[in-house]
Amino acid sequence: MDSDPQTIGLMVFGGFMILSAVGIALVSTLSMKETSYDEALAKQRHQLIQTQTQKAEKKKKNKAKRKEDRPDGKFSEPGSDGGEEPEGVTCTEPESEPEPATELDAAPNPSPEPEPEPEPEQEPELAVVTGTTIRSAPAPSPKKKKKSAKVEPAAVMEKVTKEVLVMALAPVVGVSPVNVTKEPSAAKTEEPKETSSKKKKSKNKPDPVTDSALLLPYGELLTAVSSMTLSDDKMHKLMEVLNQKAGVRQDSWQLACQRGDPLAALKKQLEEKDKLLTSEQEDAAVIKSRLRELSKELGAEKSKMASLEARLKAELSARVQEVDTLQTRMRTGDQEHLKLTQQLNQKIGSLQEQLENGPNAQLTRLQQENSILRDALNQATSQAESRQNTELARLRQDCVRLGRELTKHTNALQSDEEQRKSLEVKMAAAEQELARAQLVHADTEHALQQQLEEVCSQLKASQQEAAAVSELQEALASREAELQELKVQLENQVTIQGSGSETESEQPFESLEKDSLLLRLEEELQQTRNHGNELQEKMAAKAEAFSTAERLSEQREAELKAALTDSETRFAALRLDFQASLQVLFPGVSVEAEQNDWLELFTQKVEQSKIEAETSHSELQSRLHEADRKQAELEAESDHSRKLLQEAEAELEALRRRSEEDKNVWRQKMSEAEQKKQTVLDQLQLLEDEVQRGRTGMEDTRQLKEQLMLLEAQLEKQLEEAGFAQSRREELAQVRVHHTEH
Repeated sequence: MDSDPQTIGLMVFGGFMILSAVGIALVSTLSMKETSYDEALAKQRHQLIQTQTQKAEKKKKNKAKRKEDRPDGKFSEPGSDGGEEPEGVTCTEPESEPEPATELDAAPNPSPEPEPEPEPEQEPELAVVTGTTIRSAPAPSPKKKKKSAKVEPAAVMEKVTKEVLVMALAPVVGVSPVNVTKEPSAAKTEEPKETSSKKKKSKNKPDPVTDSALLLPYGELLTAVSSMTLSDDKMHKLMEVLNQKAGVRQDSWQLACQRGDPLAALKKQLEEKDKLLTSEQEDAAVIKSRLRELSKELGAEKSKMASLEARLKAELSARVQEVDTLQTRMRTGDQEHLKLTQQLNQKIGSLQEQLENGPNAQLTRLQQENSILRDALNQATSQAESRQNTELARLRQDCVRLGRELTKHTNALQSDEEQRKSLEVKMAAAEQELARAQLVHADTEHALQQQLEEVCSQLKASQQEAAAVSELQEALASREAELQELKVQLENQVTIQGSGSETESEQPFESLEKDSLLLRLEEELQQTRNHGNELQEKMAAKAEAFSTAERLSEQREAELKAALTDSETRFAALRLDFQASLQVLFPGVSVEAEQNDWLELFTQKVEQSKIEAETSHSELQSRLHEADRKQAELEAESDHSRKLLQEAEAELEALRRRSEEDKNVWRQKMSEAEQKKQTVLDQLQLLEDEVQRGRTGMEDTRQLKEQLMLLEAQLEKQLEEAGFAQSRREELAQVRVHHTEH
């Protein structure tokens, strides 16, 4: 169970190693296709073989003329300079002689641009890379010595690392001859003898290295890595070696790519700035669309406010109609009450007349009418009070509701005003920040434009200088060709000197002329070379200054971009907050986004909406005042009706008083009737006495008895009327108490 995860881990790690090796192989093949190192090496070998064969033939033919052939060593002296270096560097030196052919063949491959400006910078860097890569080859040797006692995977690991190192060295070794031949040739004239001897010694060395680099196929590397069973440490070491070699190649490739056309970098920067401008324009379009949405929402809110005002107007008109109906009802109730009071007065008058005319019939009528009037009065008072109470309750509820709505509207308006002020403050701050960001952006654009113009001027100057250098190089090449031709002619003349004595007298003059020409040409060539070296040094200094200027400009541009991004982020955050708050506060305010002074228009529309809300609020307040006035009128009318009721009560009190007076009158009459009865009884007693005394006849006595019966009946009726008047008085007292309670 423990071996399964280990084997899985090893398989995964081996697969990762295989993938990394395949990636490195692909990168190496792509880089080799781009730089065409194999073709350059093959051409160099072919040219080496040709030059060696030619030199061997010349040496066989011209063994006695080696001293005259020494100036040829001056052109191969860059190889002698490299011969004093360690062996890793000398392996690439003999390939420096076929320089012109390699330069002509490899020139169109690296870059199609006509600018030879980055070449002086590449020479020392590539030389350093070759030195470092060749010296790093024996680096893992101590580790191999320490781990020599381990199992076979260690040996396989060492072989693979060696192969990988050779693979990594192959493209780097091919670069060194071209770089060595491009070094300054000021020291060529100093030591020609030593360079020629060292050149002879180092001609036989580069073949094994290049052969080993070319004999290593990629399939063997893949099969070796896939078939290995390595430990974790060995895998890590192999990964480090592969990463180092891939890093060296990537660094050289990146350096070659980075030293391209600076105009392309400037164009890229301009494109990035154009992209930033387009993004800012898109943000502005989004803001404009958002403002349009806000304007639409403002229009919707205005329509809502208009509908709400219309609804409130309808409700107020309905309330006014209800108040009018209540007033009409109150008036009709008052009229009915007046009619009832008039009827009661008429009835009271008729009762008074009836009381005055006849006590018995009038008392019965009064009792009936009093009961009817009492019922009608109770009903009228109860109905009027119930109506007044209901109407007053309704009016109070309406007043409370309207007051609540008024307070709500006032609070909402106050909160809207406060939020509007805070938003105006935020908007002013956001506008200030936007203005600052725009100023910073304009300054950065101006500075970058100035830097771009300076860089363009420097680039033009460098191009002119490069053209001058190329012309000087062409002139130097032509002069060298002429010098070669003259040397060949001199050699031919030297060979012809032993042929005849006739030409001996003419040859010294021609040889002197040719020697003078050669000396002049050599001096001119030396001057041109010195001038070319000076120009190259100036070009290198200018390139360094240009690179430093580019770095400074990039740093400044990065700082300005960072500041611009910060300001844009802040402005975007403020804009989002402002939009959200505007959407919450004024969803109905609408302003078109194409207008430049949209903030002023927005504030004007907000103020217009505020004025409209205030006007509607004032209208509502006026309507409420009207409702209060109508309520006061209704209360006055109700007070008037109460006064009328009080007057009716006063009249009823007067009627009660009159009835009491009538009762008193009737009491007096009853007392008089009792007195009469007493007198009648006295008379009857006297009559009885007279009957007893006289008993004069039966008819008189019967008449007296009939009169006595009549008088007793009248007395009983009078007593009943007095009891009825007493009950009426009690009922009137109850009605008064009930009315006072209500």
